[in-house]
Amino acid sequence: MHVHRAEAGYEFHQPPLFYFLEAGWSKLLRIDNLQSPHAGLPLRALNVLFGCGTAVGAFFIAWWGLGRRDVGLFAATFCALLPMECAVSGAISNDPLLIVLSTWVVAACVRVATRGWDVKRAALIGALAGLALLTKSSAIALLPAIVAAWWVAPERRLNGRWVVGAIALALLIAAPWWIRNLAVYGDPLGQRIFLQVFKPDVDPGSLLTHPHALGRWFLILAKMTGCSFVGQFGYMHILLPTAVYVAAWAVLGWLAYRWARASRAWNWGNARPMHLVCAVEALAVLATYIAFNLEYVQPQARYFFPALGPISVALAIGLVDWLGPRARTGAAVFAVGLFAADACGLIVAKAVFRQNISDYAVIRAARARVPEPPMEGNH
Repeated sequence: MHVHRAEAGYEFHQPPLFYFLEAGWSKLLRIDNLQSPHAGLPLRALNVLFGCGTAVGAFFIAWWGLGRRDVGLFAATFCALLPMECAVSGAISNDPLLIVLSTWVVAACVRVATRGWDVKRAALIGALAGLALLTKSSAIALLPAIVAAWWVAPERRLNGRWVVGAIALALLIAAPWWIRNLAVYGDPLGQRIFLQVFKPDVDPGSLLTHPHALGRWFLILAKMTGCSFVGQFGYMHILLPTAVYVAAWAVLGWLAYRWARASRAWNWGNARPMHLVCAVEALAVLATYIAFNLEYVQPQARYFFPALGPISVALAIGLVDWLGPRARTGAAVFAVGLFAADACGLIVAKAVFRQNISDYAVIRAARARVPEPPMEGNH
């Protein structure tokens, strides 16, 4: 019975910002019955707005870091049309809020890395990072990016107080919720109750001592992360056609190669500060993603999407470096391909959901024909 109560309430450790905003959004739209079939789309619209904000944030990472509108527009297009990002932004989840806040923290860090720190910029970065921590605890991966922005910014020695202030403000904003979790669950992040409900799927020690287990873990992680980055829907059981994944990763892999080739010296476009901030953010998110999957088999790329802005900018750099003056045409062709992948995902998802609804109706009809057995003691 104790386990049942834990399972019913362990999610209460989740930071509250998204749920607070969603409750206010439902009040604004005058949605009284959240269980109504007509409430779904209006409630999801809030996350659609967050998804749009992520695309705009990706543009400003490139614009403030490179001064290149072409790179920024392609990065924004990729964020806006990537099938998995569209699906995440169309769900009722705290992920889109975390993604948009993380993207704008990186954009603001790129701004101070190139222009320098001051009290307003430090306060903005601290406030955005604090709100991200109030959305999801994994936002702690933003802190290394803030430090990196200070490290590469002009007059580093004079700006130390600003980065300390920004991080202190972020932690101060999150502190009340962490104190609450400490009182309720015994630790600030609520990991103790999480471990009570979900036992680890993987023993990290066995991976190091059994090469076959390590290889299998890596293959599962790589395959499912690759699929879910492009698009894997409905609790990971709705897949796109294999040809879509092959084509998508052929293009993405080539653009990633062109980016790596173009920025070997971390100075493509004379923007070393932007490259360093984006790289630190992506690596920090990747480290938390791998660490989580070393205990739980959850290779869902949405956990990696707080770094979607830097990833989009890198792919945009690869496209522009590859095609040069023909980059606009290439970006248009790429956008059409993403539209086609989105349409394919919509068709597949609708077919699966229609089949699920049909199967559920058959099950309900069968249950209706079979009377429930009498309870013991009922006479």
